[in-house]
Amino acid sequence: FVARQFGTFSAALMAIGLATIFPFAGGFLPGVPGDQSLARACALWSVLPLLAGIKFTHRNGAAFSTGDTAQGEAAQVRRFFFVAGIAGGLGLWISAAMQTPLLAGIGCGGILATLIASRSGKLNSHVAPPIMPWRAWSLGGATTCLAAYLIEYFPAHLELRLQVNHPLFGVAWVGVGELLTQTESWLRRSKSFWNRRQIVLLTCAVAAVAALPVTLALRTNQTFLTPDPLASRLTNLPAGAVAKNFPAWIAGEGVSGAVGATCLPLLLLGPALWLLVRRETSTSMRAAIALTLGPALVALSLAFRQLAWWSTLDVVLLTVLIAATAGIPSALTSVRRRWLWSAFAGVLFIPGAIQLLPSASSAEKIEFTRFEVEALIERTLAHWIADRAGPGGAVVLLPPDRTTSWCFHGGLRGLGTANWENRDGLAATIRIVSATSADEAQTLLGARGVTHLVFPSWDSDLDEFARWTRRNPEDAFIMALHHWALPTWLQPVPYKLPAVAGFEGQSVVILKVTDESNRASAASRLAEYFVETQRVEQVTAAIEVLQRYPTDLGALAALAQVEKARANAAGFAKVLDLLVSSLEVGLDRTLAWDRRVSLAIVLAQGDRNDLAREQVRRCLERLDETRLRSLTTASLFRLQVLFKAFGLQISDPKLREFAAKLLPAELRSRL
Repeated sequence: FVARQFGTFSAALMAIGLATIFPFAGGFLPGVPGDQSLARACALWSVLPLLAGIKFTHRNGAAFSTGDTAQGEAAQVRRFFFVAGIAGGLGLWISAAMQTPLLAGIGCGGILATLIASRSGKLNSHVAPPIMPWRAWSLGGATTCLAAYLIEYFPAHLELRLQVNHPLFGVAWVGVGELLTQTESWLRRSKSFWNRRQIVLLTCAVAAVAALPVTLALRTNQTFLTPDPLASRLTNLPAGAVAKNFPAWIAGEGVSGAVGATCLPLLLLGPALWLLVRRETSTSMRAAIALTLGPALVALSLAFRQLAWWSTLDVVLLTVLIAATAGIPSALTSVRRRWLWSAFAGVLFIPGAIQLLPSASSAEKIEFTRFEVEALIERTLAHWIADRAGPGGAVVLLPPDRTTSWCFHGGLRGLGTANWENRDGLAATIRIVSATSADEAQTLLGARGVTHLVFPSWDSDLDEFARWTRRNPEDAFIMALHHWALPTWLQPVPYKLPAVAGFEGQSVVILKVTDESNRASAASRLAEYFVETQRVEQVTAAIEVLQRYPTDLGALAALAQVEKARANAAGFAKVLDLLVSSLEVGLDRTLAWDRRVSLAIVLAQGDRNDLAREQVRRCLERLDETRLRSLTTASLFRLQVLFKAFGLQISDPKLREFAAKLLPAELRSRL
């Protein structure tokens, strides 16, 4: 298309640019299809036909032909604009968040193009070109917008959801097309333009355009710029940049090859601006360049906000390249012109091609990126929770960007995600983490059937929700959990992250929603969690809490494990004596099953094997899958060690296999 409309030289440069411009070319990898790439293709085609139409309209400032030829040429221009509208409408269908800002940019560029065209018409009134068919452009876009909306949603639901394609976008689009037409007509005819009909048309156009931003302002919970889980990724390449925004990327990485390759294509704006203000440049090329600058500046402003927008900006810069190439002064010789312009394009594209080359390191030296490490750890965690969830499965509350992958890998169900369709689940997530009381949080969790709360240290979005919604974030439920002020219906589940270089210092907190338990049992489980996860400060603080329950065997067993972890032999012996005295008077009759396991472990650690064997035997009598799942990894391993030490065995082969399956491979081999 570019070769036919702008020449083979422009087409050759564009072909090279498509394959090398960075980061756009880094978004196309084998086996990694995505809607973003399709949306960028629509973005490209929403501009290219407009450039062809403008070039056709202003052929070197010449007027249209007369008679049938003129009608045929006018119809060809309308077709170009109509096709551009269709492409933009399809882009709205695929990604309203990407296409809407670009359409606004095209509107701004169109105004600048009409200013240039009208000025040319005044200077050459005898050869003034016709008004550009903006109405055909808006009609093509609005029609496609409406058709796509009906195909996707009719008759299931026709809600006013502006995160995706909606007829309101088409209404605003029609208004923009009419405004552009009225603006160009007014600039051509000046004072003689205004009459009652024109005023009514202009008022309706302004109202149509204003309908979209006014509706967005009134519906504060909706915006087409909704957060995208991939918005922080520059490309799909391994070890690609990931940052909250462009300034954060520069601050973290500094000036690097990737940063240079990303920013170099912006130099295209320099020659484009020079050609725009240069009087010798033809009207068609000046108008075409003006049109491309609108979406380019809009995309550039959004690229500083989200790294993913740099690829969209590259698409628009390629249209700037086409317009600028076609507008290169003809005063230079053809060969010299092409060599100079090709060298300039090479400066822009070669660094990007270098970034696209695969790493020369050998397979043994390949390092996982931070993104890949997080994904692998989360996949393992999802399987781990699924194995312990029971037949009914698990419903997890996670940071929204993590929920989808956990559901996929572990077969879990999630609450809040970043998808606009799940706004109810996201709203429930925000209400839970920002609740001001444990009772409120318990009610909300129960209504949604949540079984596990998972807080990875590498994602703080849930904390941010509390800061956004509470004047005093410290009063929020999630902040209380961070300070280990757990209600008695939440049980911490220890999980040790694998040792991965570059991921040191990270942790994950898993809380299981259970039935209400007494405070002594809850305190003992929390203390053992601190011991197993090696939280030294919290272990020390747990001693004072456990000492409040001197007659509770579960609390005494937890206190003994705390003293053992602190290597306090005297303290351990003192608690052990209290446990033995309590057993002699039969205080273990109503002991919870998992507390009995802890008691057996402590008795074995204190060399009271006679008493430990009896407790292990009683544990074995009531053993089932549910109780096995209730144990921590350390307690389950120690219980099976005691089975072997005392010559006991789980009689059911399936239950025995299940008990081994719950242990990591390393601990299974030690058994």
